[in-house]
Amino acid sequence: MWRPQLLARWGVVFRDVAARESLAPAWRDLLVVLRRMESRGEIRGGRFVGSFIGEQFARPEALDLLRAIRRSGETAEAPSGTDAARPPDR
Repeated sequence: MWRPQLLARWGVVFRDVAARESLAPAWRDLLVVLRRMESRGEIRGGRFVGSFIGEQFARPEALDLLRAIRRSGETAEAPSGTDAARPPDR
């Protein structure tokens, strides 16, 4: 359940992103599933976001967007601690 949700929400998933999700399973548990998905060719593994260390996994669509940003010369920043798609509770 968490794996598709994280990939759909963030595009690129790594330890720090998973830690932002309060109910997500432990990274080590997600890692097993993400590595399996990578070996089946469903997602890509590598280093996509330069300011973070460790294993990272991405949807192919997210990689296309990151490549387009790099080619255009623009800069992309990792999301801040808040998620614009989820406004704060009132």
